Amino acid sequence: MDITYKLSDEKPIASGLEKLVFQHPENKNLLIKVWHKTFFERKKKRHPIAIKFQRLPRYSSIVNEITEQLVIYEADQTPVYIQKVSGLVHTDLGPGITVKAILKKDGTLAWTLGDMIKNKKYNAMHQRAIDELLNWLKDSPIIVRDFDLQNLVWDEQNSRFVIIDGIGGRSTVSLRRFWPNYNTYSKRKRIKKIRRRIQVALRGEYEQDPLVR
Repeated sequence: MDITYKLSDEKPIASGLEKLVFQHPENKNLLIKVWHKTFFERKKKRHPIAIKFQRLPRYSSIVNEITEQLVIYEADQTPVYIQKVSGLVHTDLGPGITVKAILKKDGTLAWTLGDMIKNKKYNAMHQRAIDELLNWLKDSPIIVRDFDLQNLVWDEQNSRFVIIDGIGGRSTVSLRRFWPNYNTYSKRKRIKKIRRRIQVALRGEYEQDPLVR
């Protein structure tokens, strides 16, 4: 019988708009992502009709994450720039996915891009790594919907940034899923926006600019 991990009494290490993230109880190199009840209730109120057409509406963000990894494999690429899904688990908060934890060399969780800039850890090497990531993203087949400074973390062991959240289409019928040219156009807009957010944050306006999250 599969293990059911009890997470309800644990404090999430991260709480996004769509998912809660917990440290895996048995493996420090893995994290567990589960659905966020508050997000689902909000989504149900805003899009009651669309919800009815989804087979697993509670877990849509989890399904998105798995789907985008499959999309990368289908394109004969290796998912080095997105957080790698390693499996499915059962928890007392519902089904979850295990993902590889991005860690610093000392074994603690990696810095987000936003935290790096706030703490003046960002330098020319990191800028080159951002350029590399964005060049890959522009030509990749994946869908990105929420692309901000907290969704990118620095993998110092491999000297690259990794997208940890915000991938996949938001709606049940997303044009980006069926129209690759529109997906490319959408990603180019997001790439321009993230570059602007980085520059604004580097100028010390992180808290003042509403576009920087």
